[in-house]
Order: sequence, then C-alpha cells, then structure tokens
Amino acid sequence: MDNTEFGHKLQIIRKKELGMTQLQVTEATQLEIKKISRIESGYQLPDEEYFKSLEYLGFDTKEIRQIRDDLKRRQFILRKQNSSEESTTLAKDIAQLKIIVAKNNLILKDLSKTQIEIRHLLKNNKDDGFDNLINEALS
Repeated sequence: MDNTEFGHKLQIIRKKELGMTQLQVTEATQLEIKKISRIESGYQLPDEEYFKSLEYLGFDTKEIRQIRDDLKRRQFILRKQNSSEESTTLAKDIAQLKIIVAKNNLILKDLSKTQIEIRHLLKNNKDDGFDNLINEALS
C-alpha cells in the first residue's frame, strides 16, 4: 500500500465513518488542517499523533489498526534497507555522481564562456583573416 492509498482510506474513514470535515477534525483534535490534508492526499504518512486523534474521536477499528500495522512494517523495512550495505554503497555512489555532475557543470560553464568569446572575436575580426582569428581564440 502506498502513501496515496493510506491517505484515501483515511479520508473515507473520516467522511463516512466519522461524518466529519477536515475542519471539524481539526477543531476536535487540535491537529493542523494542513497535516490532515497532506495525509489524506498522500504527501505525508500518518503518525502516532494522527492515530491517537482518531482514537480520541472514538474511531479505533480493525481497519485503522491494520493501516497502523502496515505503516509500522513499512517503516521497519525502510529502516532496514537504509542501514544495509547496498544502501551505504548507493549513498557513496550518489555522492560521487553529484561531484561528477558539479564538475561537468563547471566545464560546460567554461565552454559556454569560450563560445561567447569566440563569437565576439568572429564579429570583431572579420577582415583579419582566419589564421589570426584562430590564434587569438586559442591564446
């Protein structure tokens, strides 16, 4: 189950089971409306504060416990993956790639400046001949 599915299920529970708007949940629980919106749209995963708020509203069903357990399993797997040898290697590879990209960007910037200089020389030295132009560009 992905973030959007979690959020959609929680939105259905809020609307159908609790019969409340996001604003009503905010007023009853002190949760920020932005947080509720982000959870229900899949931009943020629900946390313990959110689940406790649902319990406070009197909603603690098997479905909520299942969502909570799924989230805990998912977070455990993500932590395990992040601590594995492969993810450490991957993080190092990403760092190396960032360095390479940064160096390439500097090279491209220098090339761009050189192209501008060559264009400028071409405009200014139309009558001096091709050999003089190349010598100036390369010096």
